[in-house]
Amino acid sequence: EVEADRAVPEKERSEPSLICPPPRSRSYLPPKDLQSCLESHVREVFGPSLPEDWQQTPLQENRLKHRLLARLAAELGHAVPNSQLHRMR
Repeated sequence: EVEADRAVPEKERSEPSLICPPPRSRSYLPPKDLQSCLESHVREVFGPSLPEDWQQTPLQENRLKHRLLARLAAELGHAVPNSQLHRMR
């Protein structure tokens, strides 16, 4: 287990981790600036590897996908359920 900790860079260990979402509730209302919030986080996480249209960014690299979703969950207070993660491309 100690070896596994060494294999994960310190920066990644300090990033927010995905938490279990609260029980399903229809009361979640996304913020009005969701689009700009999402774009900002996508640009921050993917950096220079972004395609010209940031909305076409592929989510194939699991490490970057996790980093993006963890940041969004922390900021928005709403996580994607594990059962839906495979649908995000």
